[in-house]
Amino acid sequence: MLLLLLTSLTLSSGNEGGCFSTEYYDSANKICIPCEAGQEPNEEKTGCINCKAGSYSTNTSRCLPCVAGTYSDSDGADECLQCKANKYSVTENSVKCDSCEAPMIPNPSHTGCVFCADGTRYVGFDKVLPCEFCGKNSISSDNNTSCEQCDKKHMASNNICLPFCKESTTEDCFNSTCEVNEQYIQNDCTDCDVGYKCDYGEMTQCGKKEVCVNGVIKETCNGLEELTDDKQVCY
Repeated sequence: MLLLLLTSLTLSSGNEGGCFSTEYYDSANKICIPCEAGQEPNEEKTGCINCKAGSYSTNTSRCLPCVAGTYSDSDGADECLQCKANKYSVTENSVKCDSCEAPMIPNPSHTGCVFCADGTRYVGFDKVLPCEFCGKNSISSDNNTSCEQCDKKHMASNNICLPFCKESTTEDCFNSTCEVNEQYIQNDCTDCDVGYKCDYGEMTQCGKKEVCVNGVIKETCNGLEELTDDKQVCY
C-alpha cells in the first residue's frame, strides 16, 4: 500500500493540473493525494467531498450513480446496495427502494415489478418463496393469483389447457407425440390401462358394450362377462 501511494504521489506531483481525476492537490507539500472510497475531489481540487446519497465511489473512481435495482441512502457510500425482498428501483441515483404491490414481485434485476411466472401463483413474501408452483397439469389465472386443474381430456401447455391433438383436430391442441394406443402421463407415453381406450395420449374408459384390447376397441358386445387386469371377456 505504501509503495502504491508513493508511486501515485511521484507520478502526480507538481501541480493540480497533473493530478488524476480521483486526487486533490496538496499545495503545501506540492503533491497529489488520492481521495478515499466514498469521496471525490471538490471542484477546485483542493480537498475531497463525500459522494451524495444515490451514488458511490471506490478508491479508483469518482462518484458514480447507483444503477437501477440498487441504492445508497447516505452520503459517502463506497458501494450501492441491492434492492431486496419485494423492493425495486427504476432509475439511477436512487436513495431508496420502493415496494411492489401484491400480487406483483420484483423482476430478477429488481428494476420493476412483474406477476408471478405462468404455472405459479402468488402466496406472499411471508412464505419461503412468494410464488408457489401450481402442480402438474395445472395453469395459473387471475394475474397468477390462483391455479386451475386441467380436466382429464386436456393438458397444460404455455399456461393454457389444450385438448390432445388428433388427426381431425384443426384448433390449437397439445401434441403428446404418443401413438394411437398410448396414454400421456408424467411427460411420457405409456401403454393404455386395461379397460380403457387411448387416442394419441388421451385415455377414456371403454363403454359398457365395448371391449378394449391394447388401448383400442376390438369389438362390441352386450356386456362384459369378466374383467381382470389383463383381459376382458365379452358376452
